[in-house]
Amino acid sequence: MEISTSLPAVKDVKKLLTFHNLSGEIRNRIYELLLCDFEEAEVLCQFPGFMPNYPVAIARHHIHPQILRTCRQIYQEGTYLMRKKNLFIRFECEVSPYEITFAFLEIDVPLIIPDPSTSRDFKGTVLTHKICYRKPRSRLQPSASFILLARHIPDLCRALSKLRWRINLHDENVKHIVTLTDPYKKQISGLSALFGSVSALFSPPREIESFLSQKQQEELIAPYRAHLKAFPNLEFNGIYKQLRPRKSLLCQKCTAKNSQTSGKRGERLLKGLPVEYLKSLGFIVFEIVCDRAGITSYLMQTKWEGNHEKMFMEAKSIQKAERRYGRWFREHEAELINAYGSDKIAKRYYHLSIAFRQSGHLECASEVIERALGEEPDDSELLIERGNVR
Repeated sequence: MEISTSLPAVKDVKKLLTFHNLSGEIRNRIYELLLCDFEEAEVLCQFPGFMPNYPVAIARHHIHPQILRTCRQIYQEGTYLMRKKNLFIRFECEVSPYEITFAFLEIDVPLIIPDPSTSRDFKGTVLTHKICYRKPRSRLQPSASFILLARHIPDLCRALSKLRWRINLHDENVKHIVTLTDPYKKQISGLSALFGSVSALFSPPREIESFLSQKQQEELIAPYRAHLKAFPNLEFNGIYKQLRPRKSLLCQKCTAKNSQTSGKRGERLLKGLPVEYLKSLGFIVFEIVCDRAGITSYLMQTKWEGNHEKMFMEAKSIQKAERRYGRWFREHEAELINAYGSDKIAKRYYHLSIAFRQSGHLECASEVIERALGEEPDDSELLIERGNVR
């Protein structure tokens, strides 16, 4: 379908409506109407030799690219908004691709098979799903690559559920790696000058934030959690992008609470508080240190695994914070006694033990796991951790 962009000459150019002078809200609305829907819409056309008003399916992305490239600013803005609404998924397979194609056809998963010579240049994917063997094979395996929209992930998951029983020893030999990516991660908001009027998309000069919020990322992987939870070798990457900032925030809160209630000023403040308020404050501080221990333990087993220097420094940091908290607690032990349940205290020590063990601080790990067993002596999880420390 060819659409000519040539227009007759206009004498009074000043009377023309300049697109770039429109407000960002109106321009975004125009982009949505023109660019942001890949579903086909049937239009009635009349062709020689066919029935009158014969319906022909014409997709909006059939519009000639020259229209979009007439102005680079329009093209860039429209592309960004189009990707924001139509989230593309890349599916890659190194295991029985013919079986996968057959399963996709059965479930009717809408997909595109890209040209292998150019598919790697496609920058719009927000998630990749890769199927491969757990152990590398000496013989080169056939591979397949597909692109689909995020709204079809439930169809993809249903097809994969069928596929599980068609691949020999799937649960033992095959793993699924789901990775959330950011197509605009390295772009700097110097582009905001280029996209200046689109205030809804870009803020003043700074590094552009993640293309998708954590909530949107979780919505993307929700079908995987729902349909593929029985898969033993399903890995997720790039989901907890905000976990590290949350950990830093917890550290700051813990430091702030301790500093506010320490020293002479803190003593005067605490003496003027009723016991109920002091217990409430102590409970908040306790929740913060519990959260920090749990998050640090998780990161050491996942994101930081193998980064020994990082793990060592984080263990030192949490060790220092624990000493500070212990000193604060001892100063107000009389008022705070029985404020926390033994199960939560034991859980905190359990997470600390894992963190210290992962970082090589076995003496500290042994000390805190014994404290945990002092709170819950019959807990099997704690007993297993004691065995791991020893």
